[in-house]
Parts: sequence; C-alpha cells; structure tokens
Amino acid sequence: MRLAGAGPLATDPRVSLGDGRRVRVLSLRASGSTLHLTMQTEFED
Repeated sequence: MRLAGAGPLATDPRVSLGDGRRVRVLSLRASGSTLHLTMQTEFED
C-alpha cells in the first residue's frame, strides 16, 4: 500500500483499503529505530 500524497494522520487517521475495509491509526510511537503503530480495522459504511 502506498501512502504518498495522503493527508496527515492528524486530520484523517483512516486509510481505505479498497475492499470495503479501512484502517484507523490509533497511535504512532517511535522507539529508537523502530516505529510502533497501533491500528484498528473497520468495515466501511
């Protein structure tokens, strides 16, 4: 999945997967050279 050109996560933390699902980013955290993402998958209305 390519996110280039997507809006900032602060304004819309959802990414549509194109198959009726979307992923909502709940949190981002950096620890050293590792990026930790907490996400939730949802079904689009």
